[in-house]
Amino acid sequence: MGYSGTRILIVDDEPKIVDVLESYLKREGFVLFSAFSGREAYEKFEKEKPDLLILDWMLPDTTGEEICRTIRKKSNIPIIM
Repeated sequence: MGYSGTRILIVDDEPKIVDVLESYLKREGFVLFSAFSGREAYEKFEKEKPDLLILDWMLPDTTGEEICRTIRKKSNIPIIM
């Protein structure tokens, strides 16, 4: 089974980091969503239902750790921090 079509949410407040991750992952066929704050991350998580979350530790409005705890209450999605 391939990974093509797997939905990934990338959360980082640095657009250059998001751009680099997206460029590599798009080539492999992943479906990507991005967020640049904790609030936006949670909103996109609820709306897009990703299969994997790539999460920065420090965000402008909260910590990645807090987002991880919040999401973990609702989902067992794999989270890479």
